[in-house]
Amino acid sequence: RELAMHKQNGTKVVVVSASAENWVKPFCEEHQLICMGTKLEVDANGLLTGKLTGVNCNAAEKVNRIKCEFDPADFENIYAYGDSNGDKEMLAIATHPHYRFFTD
Repeated sequence: RELAMHKQNGTKVVVVSASAENWVKPFCEEHQLICMGTKLEVDANGLLTGKLTGVNCNAAEKVNRIKCEFDPADFENIYAYGDSNGDKEMLAIATHPHYRFFTD
């Protein structure tokens, strides 16, 4: 519901996740969203090595990634949605933070 509202309003929607980007990216592409996630190392044969390329996109790294692509000062409203402790730094830069603890 929130996603549909933001897209209908022409809002730039970015998924910022500590999950592996190659898992999150298909969802983002299907829904025409910008994807920022943890990058996994791939070897010359196209196989995952089990190592990260760069830093896990979690906690302060989420804010670093956002600020590398966008200047928060350019936006009047920043909506952020989080469900874990790793989202707190990202929620802190939002003008409209929304937190809901993840449960099964």
